[in-house]
Amino acid sequence: MDKLNTHFKGVFYGFTLRHTKAHFARAIMEAVACIVRRNMETLQELGIRVEEIRTLGGGARSAVWKQIEADITQRPVLTMKNEEAACLGAAILAGKAVGMYKSIDEACEKMVLVKKRFELNHANFETYEKTYQRYVQLYDDLIGVFAKD
Repeated sequence: MDKLNTHFKGVFYGFTLRHTKAHFARAIMEAVACIVRRNMETLQELGIRVEEIRTLGGGARSAVWKQIEADITQRPVLTMKNEEAACLGAAILAGKAVGMYKSIDEACEKMVLVKKRFELNHANFETYEKTYQRYVQLYDDLIGVFAKD
């Protein structure tokens, strides 16, 4: 299974005439969560364990999306109070540089604050496990379709 294929394209699978724009929007959120889980599995193969996911910015504003992500990845998803990562990083480094904090770790403890925590909803486990397995199977089945042009 080739996990890094820069030629792969997105597809919508299994839709019918009854599906609406909302179904497609949700499918995109689910697909992104599947990608995150796939990346986490790759990290795990390298010996890196992902305990939780921290998220910020525009996508973090969607409680529905973050719950989907927690359900598919089976990890807690934490949204952060400060949505501007670059500004927060600069503030952390500045706080350390001017002596406000003794270490970067201390600055992070004081400045990186969780807004909301989304946990796996066990009622969704079976459905999303099947969704993820279908995602992986579709990727494997379609990989030849998106070979280098």
